[in-house]
Parts: sequence; structure tokens; C-alpha cells
Amino acid sequence: MASNYFPTKEHLFAALSKDYDGRFADVLSSFHAGSPLSLDPLAKLFSAIMDLQHEYRSTIICVCSTYLEAAGYAPADFRELLH
Repeated sequence: MASNYFPTKEHLFAALSKDYDGRFADVLSSFHAGSPLSLDPLAKLFSAIMDLQHEYRSTIICVCSTYLEAAGYAPADFRELLH
């Protein structure tokens, strides 16, 4: 639900980024490789990270595009950078 709690779009995305960082840290801290070493826990870790990235995809895209624009790239240049 949208609200006027955040004075600007940048404040909103900064808060969402901070939330993402915390949840990402939680995912990483829950990872235990185990012994003997197995790929199953690693696959579960990557799956959890990808699920989190999918949930926060709009935030990630907005933040990345903001930094690209600040670096001098025009939105039309983004397609070239992504391919």
C-alpha cells in the first residue's frame, strides 16, 4: 500500500534497499555447508538468493538504473549494457 511516509522516491528505495540487505544477510547467515561437503546446501542457498532477488527486482532495477544515470548513461544505453 502506498503512503506519504517517505518524502521522496529516493527515500523509499533507500529503505527498501536496507530491507533487502538485511534479508540477504539473514539468508547468508543461515547457510551451513555441512560435512561432508555437498552441493545440495549450496543449491538451496542460491535458490533462496534468487527468490529474494525476484521479490526485490523492482528495487534492484531502480537503484541500478539510478546509479547508471548518475554515471552518465542514458536509459536507451541500458539495453546495450544488459545484452
